[in-house]
Amino acid sequence: MHVDDANVISLDRSSSPLPEEASVEEMCAKFALGEDILERLEKLRFHIGDDLSILTEEKWMAAGFTDFEWNRVKRAHRRYKRMLKNSV
Repeated sequence: MHVDDANVISLDRSSSPLPEEASVEEMCAKFALGEDILERLEKLRFHIGDDLSILTEEKWMAAGFTDFEWNRVKRAHRRYKRMLKNSV
């Protein structure tokens, strides 16, 4: 979202809503993340479209993720969102 000099708000294309059929379960299945990663994402109350960059290392590690697993989740999330937006 941007606010210009006239205080007019415009939304970035990247902030457009994702389809309702977007699901964490489907993302995990599509990118072979596994049941254990799905359970950890559910523990974090993660939803498709959430900003993963706001989670501190302490929080995702407390949920049980390793560095490699967390990087796989972030990459899969980006790809899944792109795939959903391209299908609309």
